[in-house]
Amino acid sequence: MELITSRHNSAIAAVQKLKRRESRDTLGLAFIEGQRLVSEALNALAERRPNVSIKSIYISKSFSGSNAFRAVKARADRYGIKQYLLTDDLFAVISDTVNPQGLMAVIGHFDYALRDLLSGPRGRGRLVLADRISDPGNLGAIVRTAEAAAFCGAAFSVDCADIYSPKAMRATMGSVLRLPFLREVSLYGLITEIKKIGYAVYATGAAGAVRKAGAARGDSAAGSAATAGSADGAGNAETANAVRYAGYAGGDCFKCDIRDGDVALVIGSEAAGVGEDIIGLCDAVFPQITTGGTVRFDRPGGRNVVGRHRIAERNEASRVLN
Repeated sequence: MELITSRHNSAIAAVQKLKRRESRDTLGLAFIEGQRLVSEALNALAERRPNVSIKSIYISKSFSGSNAFRAVKARADRYGIKQYLLTDDLFAVISDTVNPQGLMAVIGHFDYALRDLLSGPRGRGRLVLADRISDPGNLGAIVRTAEAAAFCGAAFSVDCADIYSPKAMRATMGSVLRLPFLREVSLYGLITEIKKIGYAVYATGAAGAVRKAGAARGDSAAGSAATAGSADGAGNAETANAVRYAGYAGGDCFKCDIRDGDVALVIGSEAAGVGEDIIGLCDAVFPQITTGGTVRFDRPGGRNVVGRHRIAERNEASRVLN
């Protein structure tokens, strides 16, 4: 283990560069921070999980005195991973958190193709598509909840936040090491491709998006439903129940029947929602997800958690019944 005491050391400069997206993309590297994420990455190596590689590990002086350190070091030694020991002050310089745990790993970018999303261990099934999500924390939460809801992959549009940013990686809670994903893709092109192989595509959006989607599909019911939904000036999704597309009834994901075929769920940006070009490709739009109480989920975090939980729940119920 190499001891580093100067911030001018090349190993310090190398990890500092990874705080910038341009450098991460150029080098094909990122860093993960904290005992949980680093342990998850080491687990991935032990399981010989494809696409996971650890280039180096940074350890603070304080962390080196813990029992957890000994376990991490033993595993890192086993895989021949380069390790650096830093003073606490120096570790704080490279850390992206206010209260660093004293453990960081530099990892390689994952190399996935669409076939990996469609033919992974979980087989072909549910995909989540993120359209221009700007907050890295929201993007990470989408990946985390997608894995929890048994989705088999994710794709992020060109204008999305970077999944390799430190904040996004933390927000995934390790799911980014297990869930295949594509980044900087044309969602329009991707949706066109997966619809050719039988995918139904659902989007989250405001009531106005239902009208636009219906108009794009020549569905007059969508326009009337959206109009009804805005009659009271609030655009309530509860009144959009006239919307009917393939396997879908109503403006609530709870009524979405996904027993037949594969499903992709599009989550739109925090400010603008799903783009109109993408809405036009979708089989249905969830104007608003409600829980039955007074809470409504209108932002990416809430929509993706409830929507994917319900999709997974319906899928499991169908599996048991059939």
